[in-house]
Amino acid sequence: MSPSAIKRLTVNRSEELAHHLIGKAVQRNGDQISLKSRLADVIDVEMITGNSGPDLTYAMKAHLDFVIADEKSLPRFAIEIDGSSHWANDRARSNDERKDRLCEQAGLPLIRVGSDFARKEGRWTVLEYLISNFYTWQASEAAQERGELPDDFFFSPFLMLRPEIKPGEYLFDTLDADARTLITRLWRAGTLPTPVVEWHSFNVPERRSVKTYAFIPAAPDRYLVGASEIRASGFCGITNSELGEQLAIAEIGSLATQWANGKAVAMNTKHASKALDEVRQAAIEDRCLTTVPTDAHELKLRGAQREQPPHTPQTER
Repeated sequence: MSPSAIKRLTVNRSEELAHHLIGKAVQRNGDQISLKSRLADVIDVEMITGNSGPDLTYAMKAHLDFVIADEKSLPRFAIEIDGSSHWANDRARSNDERKDRLCEQAGLPLIRVGSDFARKEGRWTVLEYLISNFYTWQASEAAQERGELPDDFFFSPFLMLRPEIKPGEYLFDTLDADARTLITRLWRAGTLPTPVVEWHSFNVPERRSVKTYAFIPAAPDRYLVGASEIRASGFCGITNSELGEQLAIAEIGSLATQWANGKAVAMNTKHASKALDEVRQAAIEDRCLTTVPTDAHELKLRGAQREQPPHTPQTER
């Protein structure tokens, strides 16, 4: 047999990196990774759609980049790494939509990430964070079924805490936790006028994505504006807007660091308003995933008036 007839399971650096990160995230649960599994071998398309038609034909040809299965080889969830063609190509978007629908009908959670899946914020890469949230969500579902959690318990990634260096101190275990802590510290130091970040997420149907903008005033007529755009998906454990919020605020944290070091990274009101105009238009078209005023044109940038830190009484000695 000619060696040239053998194909690699991972064909590029991006897939190799994704495989490495997924392996780190799932090994603690004793799960296994399957690469490039045919969709028809993972879900029973005939049970969902019948034994004929375009869905079955598609499923016989399409594959999933990564399938995570338990010790009994039962798939838990799948992961798709979407390159640039998935954002702009009509045929690719149509195929993605079909794959998403079939997986949803089969009950197979599917996560989609773009080329920034290895972006690191705090102790997490985006991909590892999403996988960790899935396992935590699944564990909470199982605990609820066993009666260990109340029936009205609602899982949220913002409920998770991680211990800090100092004993007894904890921090929310999210992608934006370090950024939020930094922003509060800069506010207390007088570098930022407020610790409050405003953010808005909205659907972009033509790109099958969710876009998020985050805003915080830095000075009069100056704003730090963070942005994120993620692939729309129905993954378990975290919503699209929750992930978009965290990534946009994480970017605000990076910008705030540069601002504190004297770099001119803040936008003036005119340029920051262009991002807000996108939010307004999304609100008018009912594409917003976050709360906005009834009249979208009432959306305004927060002013730079200084907010005072709460007074902390000193303990008498």
